[in-house]
Amino acid sequence: MEATKNINSTTPDVEDWDISFGIPLDELHEILNVAELAKEFADDTPRWDDNVSGTQQCIEVPEQNACAPSTSKQAVPVLELANVEPFNYNVTSTFTNPIHNFEETQDARTLLPSKVCDICRKTFSRTDALFRHMKSHKMEKTHPCGLCNKGFSRKDSLQRHRLMHFNIINQPSTSNAVSKRRLISSQMPPSKKRKCDNSAHALNVFTITTFDSMTDNELDFLKFFDYVRPFIFEELQSKLEEKRAIKWYAVVQATLTRTTQENDVECITPHFRSNCVVELMENTIAEHLESAFKKIQNSFEEFTQRGSGWTLEKILKLELNIAKYQPLSPSNYIPLPKALVDKKALLNIKNEDQKCFVWCLLAHKLKIDYKNNANSIHHYIPHESEIKLGNVKCPVPVTSISTLEKLNNVRINVYGFEDEIFPLYVSSREDQDCINLLYISNEERQHYCLIRNFSRFIDFESILIPYHSVQLTNQSAYTEKIARHKPCGYAYVVIGANGKILKPITVYRGPDAATHFINNLIKEKDNISSMLTTIMPMNLSPEEEEQFNSETQCYLCKRPLKNDKVRDHCHLSGRYRGAAHNYCNLQYKMRKMIPVVFHNLKNYDAHHIIKCFGNFKDHEFNILANNMEKYITFSMKKIIKENNITLSLHFIDSFQFLPTSLQKLVHNLKDSDFNILKQNVSHDKIHLLLRKGIYPYEYVDTFQKFSEIALPPVSAFYSTLSGEHVSAEDYEHAKNVWSAFKIKSLGEYHDLYVASDVLLLADVFENFRKICLKNYELDPAHLITSPSLAWQACLKMSQQPLELFTSIDMHLFIEKGIRGGISTICKRYARANNKYLENYDPLSPSKYIIYLDANNLYGWAMSQALPYGDFKWISPDTFNKEQILSMHENSEVGYIFEVDLEYPTELHNLHSDYPLAPEKLLIKKNMISPTSRKILQTFSFENFHESEKLVPNLMNKNNYIVYYKNLQLYLSLGLKLTKVHKVLSFKQKPWLKPYIEFNTNQRKLASSSFEKDFFKLLNNSVYGKTMENVRKHSNVQLVTSEKQAKKLVAAPTFKRFKIITDSLAALEKIKSCITLNRPIYIGFVILELSKVLMYNFHYNHIKKRYMDKANLLFTDTDSLTYEIETDDIYKDMGENLDVYDTSDYPQDHALYSEKNKKRIGCFKDEMNSKPIIEFVGLRAKMYSMLTPDSEKKTAKGVSKVVIQQKLKHSNYLQCLKENKSMKENMVLIKSENHDIYTVRQNKTALSSFDDKRYILDDNIGTFAYGHYKINENQI
Repeated sequence: MEATKNINSTTPDVEDWDISFGIPLDELHEILNVAELAKEFADDTPRWDDNVSGTQQCIEVPEQNACAPSTSKQAVPVLELANVEPFNYNVTSTFTNPIHNFEETQDARTLLPSKVCDICRKTFSRTDALFRHMKSHKMEKTHPCGLCNKGFSRKDSLQRHRLMHFNIINQPSTSNAVSKRRLISSQMPPSKKRKCDNSAHALNVFTITTFDSMTDNELDFLKFFDYVRPFIFEELQSKLEEKRAIKWYAVVQATLTRTTQENDVECITPHFRSNCVVELMENTIAEHLESAFKKIQNSFEEFTQRGSGWTLEKILKLELNIAKYQPLSPSNYIPLPKALVDKKALLNIKNEDQKCFVWCLLAHKLKIDYKNNANSIHHYIPHESEIKLGNVKCPVPVTSISTLEKLNNVRINVYGFEDEIFPLYVSSREDQDCINLLYISNEERQHYCLIRNFSRFIDFESILIPYHSVQLTNQSAYTEKIARHKPCGYAYVVIGANGKILKPITVYRGPDAATHFINNLIKEKDNISSMLTTIMPMNLSPEEEEQFNSETQCYLCKRPLKNDKVRDHCHLSGRYRGAAHNYCNLQYKMRKMIPVVFHNLKNYDAHHIIKCFGNFKDHEFNILANNMEKYITFSMKKIIKENNITLSLHFIDSFQFLPTSLQKLVHNLKDSDFNILKQNVSHDKIHLLLRKGIYPYEYVDTFQKFSEIALPPVSAFYSTLSGEHVSAEDYEHAKNVWSAFKIKSLGEYHDLYVASDVLLLADVFENFRKICLKNYELDPAHLITSPSLAWQACLKMSQQPLELFTSIDMHLFIEKGIRGGISTICKRYARANNKYLENYDPLSPSKYIIYLDANNLYGWAMSQALPYGDFKWISPDTFNKEQILSMHENSEVGYIFEVDLEYPTELHNLHSDYPLAPEKLLIKKNMISPTSRKILQTFSFENFHESEKLVPNLMNKNNYIVYYKNLQLYLSLGLKLTKVHKVLSFKQKPWLKPYIEFNTNQRKLASSSFEKDFFKLLNNSVYGKTMENVRKHSNVQLVTSEKQAKKLVAAPTFKRFKIITDSLAALEKIKSCITLNRPIYIGFVILELSKVLMYNFHYNHIKKRYMDKANLLFTDTDSLTYEIETDDIYKDMGENLDVYDTSDYPQDHALYSEKNKKRIGCFKDEMNSKPIIEFVGLRAKMYSMLTPDSEKKTAKGVSKVVIQQKLKHSNYLQCLKENKSMKENMVLIKSENHDIYTVRQNKTALSSFDDKRYILDDNIGTFAYGHYKINENQI
């Protein structure tokens, strides 16, 4: 099932900051490096499936400027739909509620005749006053204080009494001044305090209550905490009384600002979160509240004191997140999972009562032998009185174990089991007698077991590493919401196993599009389910029978057939498929899932779909998430009871496989590839749809506009995202479409637009599947990203088993050595002067600027010998320089060293452009040059922020982790080995080379741009999978039922939640176990080998030939740009044509040759012989090159639209010469709690400040850090 979205899919999105524990997450966000969904979403074998294609349209709703005055006290309801056409109505972006008055208000009451107390004869005019007075005689203390147990007959008296506690509890280190301030704050009359209580609720389990700051410019966390303390205490006490037990945490959102090095004021609104705590008794609330405040304060201080330069602008609000907690209490016997039985380390007592905890303690004490039926309860019943329970009743909850430890003078640890072992309760006692229990559960019961052999039991855990994740995202100071996207329509098409559509395309336009869409998908799923229940008989022809008898190899596993040879056929068509092993035939099953394919699902359509999931409580949802906001893939399924088949709808993102716009993908296909489009559109009109159409997204702001009977004017097609008006050619095309298809309204134009989009995507994805099946016998519909597809393909083709580390020391050793690609500007300006330029000056030296790029750098590295197993530490004492240099390049044994290296000063001048052995370096203020200080003074020198970056430098290296081939190169080029600390050896061979060569050759033979891009993608994507960081995986679940929510909250792995709608919430769980199961040693070696190729070309080719006449201008991972003084650079290249690929040169060029076409490891002139006139480099990934007829520009972090339309080469040059920065507006798409907005952002686009190099006085030349002239002031 395939679907597209219609907002520009290549536009980057903006996410929120989320700071928890003060630690940032995803600072190096690996877009494609994600794991497939366990067994449900990974299948190497091609399966039959029905693909359904669909698209949704969105309406953009303009947002009022956040700084504008609020026009309403209430938020306008948001219509939750699916994919969108722009739809406008006014919504305030600031939501405020009336101020709460906590003083009692007098209701209008009827005054009654005087009432007299029968006991003391006191007179009252109202019955309610008399009633309250009578309570005082009866001593009814209906409102007890949870802190001191004092009782009060009135709730307001209790509230006033509580305030006295806050100044004396848990504050031994607070100064008198702070205590006094808290006392003043707490005693402030409640009516004069401002509290904005916006509450959100979901599933009768989750509540989020918002407390706004007391003032509009609150700058003191302590004051803020003083202000909200009584309100939070009251809220927690109220919820505890209502729900009996709760889990809660607090989140403070604040505005932070900093002035950048370009004097640009940046603004962010991060969240600082406390730990999640369990609240069971009122007398612990105050203590937990103070701990929460302390945690938030510490997180804020840690974040602002790490050299980031952020300062507090104001505190915005505190969100109190409360979840109902129903602790599970173990009861009677549950059989152990087989994996635990096999460990033979547990004693599982067969009790039918609820005293399993008691029997486990007695079993530990009595130590009955297994041979004597130790799991029988009759051994323990006579000793039951030996265990003291006090006031704790059975079944014993985990929360009561600390009480029982004190009563019985024992130390008890409790572990849980959910596929992995993890701690539930770890005792703080130091008793020698320690009892270890296992807590297991099923759908109905929970149960304790005794762990008798702890060491044997723990071996089952693999590696236990606690992991807490936080997401960190930058936002500009100038960000405003332009529009909110509302879905107004969709389209989808169902594709059968034969690649043809099963029914006419479905198109819908109207409200509730997302819910309508899912309801339709469920109907399609039910129809397909009925098809799966019918198995067609196998009718072999005589020819097929003869073929079966003659076959000697299983067509599935390719291994010899023996006595278990069977006929395999398709259950849907009855078609004979081949001879197979009986086991292979049984394993070859249809997967019970339907792929639903969207283009850019993760960043766009998923948000609309997710928001409607709360309407489908009879379905369960599984998601693979980057974080709480971004979902890579997800599925929904329901048990079909009548035939007992469970079918799931599996939503996948085609953009994760084909990361470019649909328009480009369509353009790259051949006309003969559009089979699905041809099935739906007549032959005479199909040429009008063989391109992506245009649509007036921002013009359609109400459903009423769909009734318009004419094509909107050209101005209506303007896009703020692209910053462009529609071209005359495109508008003329739209008019032709309107006329040819006899469109009667804008609504019909909308329907045709989404229908054509989805048909084009269906053709794109079906062609993609065909290529994958043809070349790798893998179906991408069963996978989720190009890295997962490429990884499966390379393993399938190579058949190479890969050993995983069983030693955490080895894993951490490799992690420590991982360094990415090098990107730096070495010389900031150069101008060419040669005979190929118009303004050539023959009296001046002949200079060329040449931009070289390595063909498939990582593909070359992956073709070399790579590790695969037999890892072991060996003694470092046996290694010296001579032995290392004598190691064979293609040895079957490889090595990774940890060494100390000395960088001799005599190499500094030669190596300053491109120093060997790059490393991560903390750039401090005292390291930058006087020129850099002058640049900063233009902005503000105080704005310098220390940061760690990968920087090639000339300093000595300590404990440097390096692959042996790199070390050989570094030593041969002059570095000195001073010490070897560690050596890790392993077996290696070029096991990936056949896969890389296959893709490279297929790319040469490709007949379309689509196929060329595909084979390039399959080579590049493998590397990402070898570097996957499993620590960054999030464990997020969607819940739609109160029962499910309570169960997840009760789990000890519960971390936090997000309310999406009142019937849907997302929960994040702490990973009970992180399994380090990725072969990161492969990624490490690939990165190291890529540096070998680049350094070898620079030193042993360029520098060897030109010496000081070649200056490196910049490098960016796989590219090198030089300023070279020579008579004719092209003649020089011709003398060494073996290292160059000139196949893209004009065919009439003297160097044109296809000898090295696409040959990996060769260097290619990126300008294809077009001479470069001038180069300007401001900082890494921010440079411009001028040619006679074009400009090549890059600016990291700046949208492509701004780079292409607004930034000119002259802007780069002006920034360099005048030490200026340049700001530009960018329009982006942002999601916030699964609502999608178009936002306008103003940020610095160009800046002349660069701290990766020591900039010289001329502001052009630079030195690498560590150069002896810097240290000796010889510049």
